[in-house]
Amino acid sequence: MRAEPPPRRAPAPSPLAAWLTAPATWRLLVSVLLLALGIGLGLGWAAARLGQGDHLSVGNTGGSLSTLIRVSGKTIVVGGSASVDDLAEFVDRTTLPWQRHIHLLVVPADDELAMGALALVERGGVGAVAVLGLPGNDPVWTRLERAASDHGIEHRYLTGAHRVPLSDGSDLLLAAPAPDDARGGARALLRHGQVRVRIAGPGASPDDHGVTGEPATALIQVLAVDAAPQSPVPVVVRPHAERAGTLAPDPPAARFVTEIARGDRISISLERDTLRLPSDALRPVAQPTVSD
Repeated sequence: MRAEPPPRRAPAPSPLAAWLTAPATWRLLVSVLLLALGIGLGLGWAAARLGQGDHLSVGNTGGSLSTLIRVSGKTIVVGGSASVDDLAEFVDRTTLPWQRHIHLLVVPADDELAMGALALVERGGVGAVAVLGLPGNDPVWTRLERAASDHGIEHRYLTGAHRVPLSDGSDLLLAAPAPDDARGGARALLRHGQVRVRIAGPGASPDDHGVTGEPATALIQVLAVDAAPQSPVPVVVRPHAERAGTLAPDPPAARFVTEIARGDRISISLERDTLRLPSDALRPVAQPTVSD
Protein backbone atom coordinates (compact mmCIF):
# COMPACT_ATOMS: atom_id res chain seq x y z
CA MET A 1 0.00 0.00 0.00
CA ARG A 2 1.43 3.35 -1.06
CA ALA A 3 1.57 6.09 1.63
CA GLU A 4 0.16 9.47 0.72
CA PRO A 5 2.44 12.47 1.33
CA PRO A 6 1.22 14.88 4.00
CA PRO A 7 -0.68 17.88 2.71
CA ARG A 8 1.39 20.99 2.23
CA ARG A 9 0.48 24.12 4.15
CA ALA A 10 0.00 27.28 2.23
CA PRO A 11 2.92 29.67 2.82
CA ALA A 12 2.15 32.49 5.24
CA PRO A 13 1.74 35.82 3.51
CA SER A 14 4.65 38.22 3.91
CA PRO A 15 4.15 41.38 5.97
CA LEU A 16 4.32 43.44 2.80
CA ALA A 17 1.64 41.34 1.13
CA ALA A 18 -0.54 41.54 4.23
CA TRP A 19 -0.12 45.32 4.26
CA LEU A 20 -0.97 45.66 0.56
CA THR A 21 -4.06 43.47 0.85
CA ALA A 22 -5.37 45.19 3.99
CA PRO A 23 -8.35 47.51 3.63
CA ALA A 24 -7.44 51.02 2.54
CA THR A 25 -9.12 52.59 5.57
CA TRP A 26 -7.07 50.40 7.93
CA ARG A 27 -3.83 51.31 6.17
CA LEU A 28 -4.72 55.01 6.32
CA LEU A 29 -5.46 54.79 10.05
CA VAL A 30 -2.15 53.06 10.80
CA SER A 31 -0.24 55.60 8.69
CA VAL A 32 -1.85 58.51 10.54
CA LEU A 33 -1.04 56.94 13.93
CA LEU A 34 2.60 56.35 12.96
CA LEU A 35 2.90 59.90 11.64
CA ALA A 36 1.41 61.34 14.85
CA LEU A 37 3.78 59.21 16.94
CA GLY A 38 6.77 60.45 14.95
CA ILE A 39 5.69 64.09 15.27
CA GLY A 40 5.09 63.65 18.99
CA LEU A 41 8.51 62.13 19.54
CA GLY A 42 10.13 64.88 17.48
CA LEU A 43 8.37 67.65 19.37
CA GLY A 44 9.19 66.01 22.69
CA TRP A 45 12.85 65.78 21.74
CA ALA A 46 12.89 69.39 20.57
CA ALA A 47 11.16 70.57 23.75
CA ALA A 48 13.62 68.65 25.89
CA ARG A 49 16.53 70.17 23.99
CA LEU A 50 14.99 73.61 24.33
CA GLY A 51 14.69 73.20 28.07
CA GLN A 52 18.32 72.20 28.49
CA GLY A 53 21.12 74.62 29.18
CA ASP A 54 21.39 77.57 31.49
CA HIS A 55 19.34 80.59 30.54
CA LEU A 56 17.33 83.48 31.88
CA SER A 57 14.19 85.22 30.71
CA VAL A 58 13.05 88.76 31.39
CA GLY A 59 9.37 89.62 31.05
CA ASN A 60 7.15 92.65 31.50
CA THR A 61 4.73 91.62 34.23
CA GLY A 62 2.39 94.58 34.20
CA GLY A 63 4.73 97.55 33.92
CA SER A 64 7.57 96.05 35.94
CA LEU A 65 10.17 93.50 34.91
CA SER A 66 10.47 90.01 36.37
CA THR A 67 13.43 87.73 35.74
CA LEU A 68 13.40 83.94 35.63
CA ILE A 69 16.82 82.33 36.07
CA ARG A 70 17.41 78.66 35.29
CA VAL A 71 20.87 77.36 36.16
CA SER A 72 21.86 73.73 36.77
CA GLY A 73 18.23 72.65 36.89
CA LYS A 74 17.29 75.26 39.51
CA THR A 75 14.62 77.87 38.80
CA ILE A 76 14.65 81.22 40.57
CA VAL A 77 12.18 84.01 39.92
CA VAL A 78 12.97 87.60 40.90
CA GLY A 79 10.08 90.04 40.70
CA GLY A 80 6.31 90.17 40.99
CA SER A 81 3.26 91.91 39.54
CA ALA A 82 0.40 94.13 40.60
CA SER A 83 -2.19 91.76 39.13
CA VAL A 84 -2.80 88.14 40.09
CA ASP A 85 -2.14 86.86 36.56
CA ASP A 86 0.91 88.60 35.10
CA LEU A 87 3.65 86.85 37.08
CA ALA A 88 2.11 83.37 36.81
CA GLU A 89 1.55 83.78 33.06
CA PHE A 90 5.16 84.87 32.62
CA VAL A 91 6.39 81.76 34.46
CA ASP A 92 4.10 79.46 32.46
CA ARG A 93 5.15 80.91 29.11
CA THR A 94 8.82 80.78 30.00
CA THR A 95 9.10 77.24 31.39
CA LEU A 96 8.23 73.76 30.17
CA PRO A 97 5.49 71.91 32.07
CA TRP A 98 8.00 69.77 33.99
CA GLN A 99 10.04 72.86 34.92
CA ARG A 100 7.24 74.74 36.70
CA HIS A 101 8.65 74.13 40.18
CA ILE A 102 10.21 77.36 41.44
CA HIS A 103 13.01 76.66 43.90
CA LEU A 104 13.13 80.26 45.12
CA LEU A 105 10.80 83.21 44.60
CA VAL A 106 12.44 86.55 45.41
CA VAL A 107 9.98 89.41 45.87
CA PRO A 108 11.17 92.97 46.50
CA ALA A 109 9.29 94.56 49.40
CA ASP A 110 7.17 96.65 47.05
CA ASP A 111 3.40 96.59 47.51
CA GLU A 112 2.94 96.80 43.73
CA LEU A 113 4.64 93.40 43.27
CA ALA A 114 3.07 91.39 46.08
CA MET A 115 -0.20 90.32 44.46
CA GLY A 116 1.44 88.38 41.65
CA ALA A 117 3.74 86.63 44.12
CA LEU A 118 0.74 85.73 46.28
CA ALA A 119 -1.07 84.13 43.33
CA LEU A 120 2.04 82.12 42.43
CA VAL A 121 2.40 80.82 45.98
CA GLU A 122 -1.30 79.98 46.32
CA ARG A 123 -1.25 77.67 43.31
CA GLY A 124 1.73 75.74 44.74
CA GLY A 125 4.97 74.63 43.16
CA VAL A 126 7.19 77.09 45.05
CA GLY A 127 9.98 75.84 47.28
CA ALA A 128 10.80 79.02 49.21
CA VAL A 129 9.84 82.71 49.29
CA ALA A 130 12.25 85.51 50.15
CA VAL A 131 10.90 89.03 50.60
CA LEU A 132 13.79 91.36 49.89
CA GLY A 133 13.48 94.10 52.49
CA LEU A 134 10.85 94.95 55.08
CA PRO A 135 7.41 95.66 53.57
CA GLY A 136 4.83 98.13 54.76
CA ASN A 137 1.47 97.49 56.40
CA ASP A 138 -0.43 96.34 53.31
CA PRO A 139 -2.46 93.21 54.23
CA VAL A 140 -1.21 91.43 51.11
CA TRP A 141 2.07 90.64 52.89
CA THR A 142 0.24 88.90 55.70
CA ARG A 143 -1.74 86.93 53.12
CA LEU A 144 1.50 85.98 51.36
CA GLU A 145 3.04 84.75 54.61
CA ARG A 146 -0.11 82.78 55.51
CA ALA A 147 -0.35 81.21 52.03
CA ALA A 148 3.27 80.09 52.25
CA SER A 149 2.60 78.51 55.64
CA ASP A 150 -0.51 76.72 54.35
CA HIS A 151 1.50 75.17 51.49
CA GLY A 152 4.50 74.27 53.61
CA ILE A 153 6.69 76.83 51.86
CA GLU A 154 9.61 78.45 53.62
CA HIS A 155 9.05 82.20 53.97
CA ARG A 156 11.69 84.72 55.04
CA TYR A 157 12.22 88.46 55.18
CA LEU A 158 15.75 89.34 54.09
CA THR A 159 17.70 92.37 55.20
CA GLY A 160 21.25 93.23 54.27
CA ALA A 161 23.18 91.12 51.77
CA HIS A 162 22.73 87.41 51.00
CA ARG A 163 24.29 84.86 48.66
CA VAL A 164 22.31 82.06 46.99
CA PRO A 165 24.63 79.37 45.50
CA LEU A 166 23.43 77.92 42.21
CA SER A 167 26.30 75.75 40.97
CA ASP A 168 30.07 75.74 40.76
CA GLY A 169 30.93 79.20 39.52
CA SER A 170 27.35 80.52 39.66
CA ASP A 171 25.48 82.32 42.41
CA LEU A 172 22.88 85.00 43.00
CA LEU A 173 23.68 87.92 45.29
CA LEU A 174 20.76 89.72 46.90
CA ALA A 175 20.79 93.13 48.58
CA ALA A 176 17.83 94.44 50.52
CA PRO A 177 17.26 98.20 50.82
CA ALA A 178 18.15 100.01 53.99
CA PRO A 179 15.30 100.29 56.53
CA ASP A 180 15.15 104.07 56.08
CA ASP A 181 15.02 103.82 52.27
CA ALA A 182 11.41 104.80 51.57
CA ARG A 183 11.66 104.08 47.84
CA GLY A 184 12.72 100.47 48.15
CA GLY A 185 15.86 99.77 46.16
CA ALA A 186 16.15 95.97 46.13
CA ARG A 187 19.02 94.71 43.99
CA ALA A 188 20.27 91.37 42.71
CA LEU A 189 23.41 90.30 40.89
CA LEU A 190 23.68 87.03 38.96
CA ARG A 191 27.26 85.79 38.60
CA HIS A 192 27.65 82.97 36.08
CA GLY A 193 31.27 82.35 35.21
CA GLN A 194 32.48 85.60 33.67
CA VAL A 195 28.94 86.84 33.04
CA ARG A 196 27.23 89.41 35.25
CA VAL A 197 23.55 90.29 35.15
CA ARG A 198 22.42 93.09 37.46
CA ILE A 199 18.78 93.52 38.43
CA ALA A 200 17.78 96.87 39.94
CA GLY A 201 14.34 97.41 41.38
CA PRO A 202 12.49 100.73 41.67
CA GLY A 203 14.56 103.30 43.50
CA ALA A 204 17.72 101.20 43.42
CA SER A 205 21.09 102.48 42.37
CA PRO A 206 21.95 99.92 39.69
CA ASP A 207 25.71 100.23 40.16
CA ASP A 208 25.88 100.28 43.94
CA HIS A 209 24.33 96.83 44.29
CA GLY A 210 25.61 96.72 47.84
CA VAL A 211 26.58 93.06 47.73
CA THR A 212 30.20 92.96 46.63
CA GLY A 213 32.89 95.48 45.90
CA GLU A 214 33.76 94.01 42.52
CA PRO A 215 33.71 96.31 39.48
CA ALA A 216 30.52 96.76 37.52
CA THR A 217 31.20 94.21 34.79
CA ALA A 218 27.61 93.29 34.03
CA LEU A 219 26.88 92.37 30.46
CA ILE A 220 23.16 93.00 30.92
CA GLN A 221 21.37 95.28 33.31
CA VAL A 222 17.68 94.76 34.05
CA LEU A 223 16.22 98.05 35.22
CA ALA A 224 13.00 99.43 36.56
CA VAL A 225 11.20 102.22 34.75
CA ASP A 226 12.84 105.02 36.74
CA ALA A 227 16.39 103.67 36.87
CA ALA A 228 19.34 104.41 34.60
CA PRO A 229 22.84 102.94 34.51
CA GLN A 230 25.65 105.15 35.71
CA SER A 231 28.58 103.18 34.29
CA PRO A 232 29.10 101.67 30.83
CA VAL A 233 27.15 98.49 30.25
CA PRO A 234 26.61 96.72 26.91
CA VAL A 235 22.87 96.00 27.20
CA VAL A 236 20.07 97.54 29.25
CA VAL A 237 16.71 95.78 29.49
CA ARG A 238 13.76 97.86 30.68
CA PRO A 239 9.96 98.04 30.40
CA HIS A 240 8.40 99.64 27.36
CA ALA A 241 6.71 102.93 28.20
CA GLU A 242 2.93 102.54 28.15
CA ARG A 243 2.48 106.30 28.20
CA ALA A 244 4.64 109.00 26.69
CA GLY A 245 6.97 110.62 29.15
CA THR A 246 7.04 107.74 31.63
CA LEU A 247 10.43 106.41 30.53
CA ALA A 248 13.81 108.07 30.77
CA PRO A 249 15.72 108.85 27.56
CA ASP A 250 18.16 106.32 26.17
CA PRO A 251 20.97 105.86 28.68
CA PRO A 252 24.22 107.04 27.07
CA ALA A 253 26.14 104.52 29.22
CA ALA A 254 24.55 101.62 27.32
CA ARG A 255 25.41 100.38 23.85
CA PHE A 256 22.04 98.67 23.28
CA VAL A 257 18.57 98.92 24.82
CA THR A 258 15.85 96.31 24.85
CA GLU A 259 12.37 97.49 25.78
CA ILE A 260 9.80 94.85 26.68
CA ALA A 261 6.09 95.53 26.30
CA ARG A 262 3.56 94.22 28.78
CA GLY A 263 3.07 90.49 28.38
CA ASP A 264 6.22 90.08 26.27
CA ARG A 265 9.54 88.57 27.27
CA ILE A 266 13.05 88.02 26.04
CA SER A 267 15.02 84.78 26.45
CA ILE A 268 18.77 84.89 26.95
CA SER A 269 21.12 81.92 26.74
CA LEU A 270 23.71 81.79 29.51
CA GLU A 271 27.24 80.58 28.92
CA ARG A 272 30.29 80.82 31.13
CA ASP A 273 31.82 83.75 29.30
CA THR A 274 29.06 85.17 27.14
CA LEU A 275 25.34 85.77 26.77
CA ARG A 276 23.33 85.18 23.62
CA LEU A 277 20.40 87.48 22.86
CA PRO A 278 18.15 87.72 19.81
CA SER A 279 19.66 90.45 17.68
CA ASP A 280 16.27 91.76 16.54
CA ALA A 281 15.46 92.69 20.15
CA LEU A 282 18.42 95.05 20.48
CA ARG A 283 18.20 98.72 19.62
CA PRO A 284 21.52 100.61 19.40
CA VAL A 285 21.92 103.72 21.51
CA ALA A 286 23.36 106.80 19.84
CA GLN A 287 26.70 107.46 21.48
CA PRO A 288 27.82 111.03 22.16
CA THR A 289 30.51 112.27 19.82
CA VAL A 290 33.81 113.42 21.22
CA SER A 291 35.06 116.68 19.73
CA ASP A 292 38.70 117.70 19.63
